[in-house]
Amino acid sequence: MEMATSNPKLIAKWQADPLVRQKLAPKELLGFQKFMGNTSDFAKQIHTTPILFLHGGHDKLTKVKGTIELYNDVPSSKKDLFILGQKDHVMLEEGQFDDTTIRLLETWLANAPR
Repeated sequence: MEMATSNPKLIAKWQADPLVRQKLAPKELLGFQKFMGNTSDFAKQIHTTPILFLHGGHDKLTKVKGTIELYNDVPSSKKDLFILGQKDHVMLEEGQFDDTTIRLLETWLANAPR
């Protein structure tokens, strides 16, 4: 949880929520690893759909280099990548986004190529 966010209130909320899984079985972890390993192949199939990549500059779970590589894998010309300097991995979770992020999303959605 500490890798997903530096917000202590959100961490406490997750820890208290019985629906938030805090442990995964090895089979689940292997399935997730397989899914992530195929992400580049999936990205290469996006030819016309507009796609927005967001990456938090303080993300401790994923590296910006990986997001850039994934962005480059998408052949569509209808794509944008924004690296949000002070954001972490869960930048769109409840209470984690701010007016600037909302405006960025609204602007992108309003102007995304169709």
